[in-house]
Amino acid sequence: MVQLVNRAAGLLFALLAVVGMCTLAMIALGILPNLLGISIAILIVISSFWVGLFVYRRVSIEGIINSITVINASPDLNILQPSSGTQTRVRTVYEIIELIMQDSHFCKGGRIRIFGDWFDKSHKNYFKIIGAKYSQRENILTITFEDSREIAIVSPEAITESPTFLKIGSADRITLKQSEVSKYCDALWINYRKEGKQIKTALYPNNSVYEFDINLEDEAFMILR
Repeated sequence: MVQLVNRAAGLLFALLAVVGMCTLAMIALGILPNLLGISIAILIVISSFWVGLFVYRRVSIEGIINSITVINASPDLNILQPSSGTQTRVRTVYEIIELIMQDSHFCKGGRIRIFGDWFDKSHKNYFKIIGAKYSQRENILTITFEDSREIAIVSPEAITESPTFLKIGSADRITLKQSEVSKYCDALWINYRKEGKQIKTALYPNNSVYEFDINLEDEAFMILR
């Protein structure tokens, strides 16, 4: 039901985006009734379909609220300190591990997103945090969950936490491991590796089927309750 509502909302917002940009094209053509104006109008109309597609995919996957809230802020903003009076806290790797092992962390679990890619597109798969460890030599933070699943995060930076999310702003590589296949994914390992401006992905076994939806504008990792 939630997925159906998100798709309907995505279609509505996409249509609004297309109509809005087409209106701008008509205004541009009215101001410049010549070849330049026609060229600008055509460019705006063509761009409107790409914008509409982006809006539809974003809203249909993440929902209206998640698509427009600060949780989706650019990773460049993760270095900013949370404002006073909020429950959002900046954590070091050692702090978040200690809090998790003492069961004192704010965010106990939720849905998982890696470089913009939701593990379960229907948003029904809940990951409950049960442990964490850190290898200083390899600079790998490992978070373990119920059902024998874990996330290994290489070079984690900009860790923030609130009662509704746990976010890691940047990382070089992230691997999601599960001990057995699930209805959400038949891969035992899903690997994301950042190379410059690209994210390289891999599945194990190699013949596994999984639909990636990467977005470099998002944080490296997030658990959203």
